[in-house]
Amino acid sequence: QPPGMLEPLRKDSDDGGVYCLQFCRLDLPAVVDRVCSSKVHTLELHSVGLTHAALQTLANSLSRCPSLTTLDLGGNPLVGDDGARAIADALRPACAVTTLALDGGRIGDAGGASLARLLGAPVRCLRLQQNALRDAAAHALAAGLRRCRTQAPAPCELTLQRNCIGNAGAASLLDAAEGGACRVDLKFNLVTRDRLLR
Repeated sequence: QPPGMLEPLRKDSDDGGVYCLQFCRLDLPAVVDRVCSSKVHTLELHSVGLTHAALQTLANSLSRCPSLTTLDLGGNPLVGDDGARAIADALRPACAVTTLALDGGRIGDAGGASLARLLGAPVRCLRLQQNALRDAAAHALAAGLRRCRTQAPAPCELTLQRNCIGNAGAASLLDAAEGGACRVDLKFNLVTRDRLLR
């Protein structure tokens, strides 16, 4: 087991690092309290069956987790647009999270537009593969990439594999990333123009 990785059911104190939960029934308020009161920098709640209520609980607590820099909520199909909006609203004010994963969350254009506001401040890496994002979300995310380029020289990464983004959305994203340190992954979308498939 890597240093800093906590067993989900251990009760002893931790020295920071990664808190990874891979079971479906969890006491989310207790998990969040533990993460917020420690030096944990990565919280992985991948495929744990998060409900809307659990997502709202988590969103309401994120501002109390100053050490948290990576949040993985992928593989939770009940996230949807409302959950994406709640997470985006929670991360906007003063959170330290720079990497956010919401793959496989059934997020559509409205949720994608909410998450696009996070790009650059604070989020530098956004993973949204296997959702239901279309061109409208792609245009909003492109605006977020432009903000990323102007706010800080640090690289940013946007993973959008296996969505429903077409040529117009792909062109907007790649134009926004052009000449900067932003990487956009559009594999397995509805893109048909060769020049957009790079």
